[in-house]
Amino acid sequence: MEETTRYFEGEYEAELERWGRSRFRNLCIALLSILVAVWLIRSIGWVVLIQQSDVNPGSVFDTLEIYNICVGIALAMIVLWFMLVVRPQLETREQLISSATRLVMILSLTHVCAYLPLPYLGETELSANAMELFFWHFTACLFLPWSAWQSLKAIGPAYLFWNAQIIVYEISTNLMGESTKEQLIIGALATVILLVFVAMLFVPGMLICWLRLRRHGKRFRVDMVGREFLSMRRELEQARRIHDALFPERSQDACVRFDFEYKPQTDIGGDFVWYERSGNKVRMILIDVTGHGLTAAMTVNRIHGEILRIRGEHPEGDPALIMSLIDRYFVLTLAPHTVYATGLACELDLDSGVIKWVNGGHPPAFVLSPGRETRELETTTLMLGALGVDDFEPEQQVMTIRPGDSIIAYTDGVIESRDTRGRMLGLENLRHLVRNGGSDSNWPKRILNFVSNHARGAFEDDALIVSIDYLSEPTPEACEVAS
Repeated sequence: MEETTRYFEGEYEAELERWGRSRFRNLCIALLSILVAVWLIRSIGWVVLIQQSDVNPGSVFDTLEIYNICVGIALAMIVLWFMLVVRPQLETREQLISSATRLVMILSLTHVCAYLPLPYLGETELSANAMELFFWHFTACLFLPWSAWQSLKAIGPAYLFWNAQIIVYEISTNLMGESTKEQLIIGALATVILLVFVAMLFVPGMLICWLRLRRHGKRFRVDMVGREFLSMRRELEQARRIHDALFPERSQDACVRFDFEYKPQTDIGGDFVWYERSGNKVRMILIDVTGHGLTAAMTVNRIHGEILRIRGEHPEGDPALIMSLIDRYFVLTLAPHTVYATGLACELDLDSGVIKWVNGGHPPAFVLSPGRETRELETTTLMLGALGVDDFEPEQQVMTIRPGDSIIAYTDGVIESRDTRGRMLGLENLRHLVRNGGSDSNWPKRILNFVSNHARGAFEDDALIVSIDYLSEPTPEACEVAS
């Protein structure tokens, strides 16, 4: 939950601001309703009492009732001011909490101060104000989305002022009376117990604040995770369509067949193949970016654009030149962010059957020849981005193949797949499969199924298998692209 709180901190603050604005309004309405209801009850009761008895309207009782009504009107005016004047000017949650704190502070202090002289007149007990403090605090806590500490700050000044009244009243009462030492001690203990008891009256409101914020925060985070997950799934689906569009189309004509199978560890990944048939030459670039998932896929998108730029500027560039320029791009733009890649670039001349290749830290590709030993396009240089700009040495190699031969390349997710016991498939098992697998026109799908069975479908890394089948030497009739 702490991690999701960090992710959605801005959204949660906005939600608390919206929630606090409506709650502040509801608090003002509730306080006004209560004050008006109390004012009406007092007024009606006062009128009925006068009509049904011989009470003199000028008596102290009637004066006290009028005083209570006036205090209620003053409190209502304070609430109206905050509701109609202060609230529309509030913009942030901090301003809302500050204004709510001032509202409760002013109301509670006004109430305590208004009834300050009454105990000395014998009209009410000073301890009666304790329930008024509880009322202001508890009512505010029922509505406002603030913390327990913030609620205590709002009622604190009134509580401290009331404590001072209690202490001063007890001291003045004891000084004017003739109390024994034991009575003074008992009175002091009673005062302390009263102060502690009143302080405990704030605990229910503080507990409500804590529980409300905690429950609201959990519910908000769960809702946000759900909404963000659905949004992320939709974005990943769109990203997958864009990512898949970067890959070449499978193709076949009378001279050559190109095929591949791709299984990313998640929806998208960091394996990529680029293929081009230009005249009587076939070019293929296989890239495996470090990592997987969205970050690696974003890197693939950049590499795809860079390959198009390189091919546009160097249409006749051989694998050595292409890999050198790709390595330069990695060193200058991606390696500073600890993003590297292995890669294989090869070029097949259909006229002569000559393969030129550069293997930068990539697993060896296989060259399958019917009736002959399987050969490999082994590593010729280090991975892309590992050295400085001028330190990369592609070391291009050459091999000759014949019609009927196939080139099978793959990424390390194939040989590093693990079974349920944690055992990797390994390069030797893959070698055994291609050497003893006989003739197969669909090696990518066959190898992918082999890997999936080994890993029980649980891929720990992206897996990409590519095949180029050299079918025949080019002739004017044979090299027309099949429809």
